[in-house]
Amino acid sequence: MTNDEINEQTPEAPATSQEPTTSPMSEQEAVMGYDEQIAALKAAAAAVNQETPEQKKKRERMEKSKKVIAATVDGLSALSNLFFTTQYAPNAYNPQSSHLGKVNERIEALKAERQADADRYNNYMLRLGDAQNAKAKTIRDMRAQHEAQKLAREKAERDAEAHSWQALLQPDKQREQKGKADKAEQDAIAAQYEAENKPQELQLKNATESARAGSYRASAANSMASARAHDRSEAKEYTAWDENGNPHSFRTKEAADRFAKQHGTWQEEDITSSTTTDRDDETNGHSSQTATTTKKGGQPARPKPKDNTPPSRRGNDDNVPPSRRK
Repeated sequence: MTNDEINEQTPEAPATSQEPTTSPMSEQEAVMGYDEQIAALKAAAAAVNQETPEQKKKRERMEKSKKVIAATVDGLSALSNLFFTTQYAPNAYNPQSSHLGKVNERIEALKAERQADADRYNNYMLRLGDAQNAKAKTIRDMRAQHEAQKLAREKAERDAEAHSWQALLQPDKQREQKGKADKAEQDAIAAQYEAENKPQELQLKNATESARAGSYRASAANSMASARAHDRSEAKEYTAWDENGNPHSFRTKEAADRFAKQHGTWQEEDITSSTTTDRDDETNGHSSQTATTTKKGGQPARPKPKDNTPPSRRGNDDNVPPSRRK
């Protein structure tokens, strides 16, 4: 099948850019021509005789065998001609009748035919690739066009909706503008009133704040006097010492004991109490019984002052270092 035959069978590729019509064309309709062209090119490429690797090996072996046979025949013919020539026979050698030359001519003709088939097959495959690329480009362009039309349609719908909302909101905008104008007018009236009456208001405010401050000071003086009287009525009667020997006063014994225990100045001691019980018995007469009870107790105690004398000098009344004693 030649290129002219393929051109006659395959339709022309449709143009990618077409004038917009009232009814949109589907992708299948747009690429129908490409599908037919691709199918025709595939059929034409399949009809081309392509030599397989096995066929190529077999052909090369046959060509080699034919060349060997033709060369052998030519050699025998040459020897026969040489022999008969030595017997005074006429020379029968004819270069045009060489068997090897004919075999080579046949091999070259078949080679040219195979090369033509390969070129034709490659041409079909190139045209097939171009058709497939054109089909893909057409599909991409159509999808991009559809997407652009969709976006334009959505934008038009949004613009129409926004326009309708603006028409509906027009009375509200007018009321808003009127409210702003009324507020500006009220602000101007308020500013004028403040400018006219601000000195009197400041004077009244200062007098009110002065009276309020005097009331606060009197109340604070009364509160301080009451606190001092309360402090005098609740004298701190219990004393506890910290670890440094500093005294601290407390109102309750529990607080003083707790402070002494926390600072290590609590001094434990045993508290002994005796209880005497009198009894009258008909047999023994009058008797008395004494019970003694001992329990742990204690009280805060002043810690002893620390002895800062070096250990080597402790126990020496004269406070003389041992190295200086005689």
